Amino acid sequence: MEITVVDVPERGRFEIRDGEQVVGLASYHVEGDVMTLPHTEVDPARGGRGLGTQLVAGVLTA
Repeated sequence: MEITVVDVPERGRFEIRDGEQVVGLASYHVEGDVMTLPHTEVDPARGGRGLGTQLVAGVLTA
């Protein structure tokens, strides 16, 4: 399992991927120098593995 967090600005979201498969996302919008994350989700079949935490950590370090 190779987990990566990727910014997809044309869709207004970050995706967390296992290889090429999207397993979660965090939608965002930016106003000035403030980024808001109104929605995050992870595939329920992959819940409890820390993917949501990894996703948000990836967003914060982007």
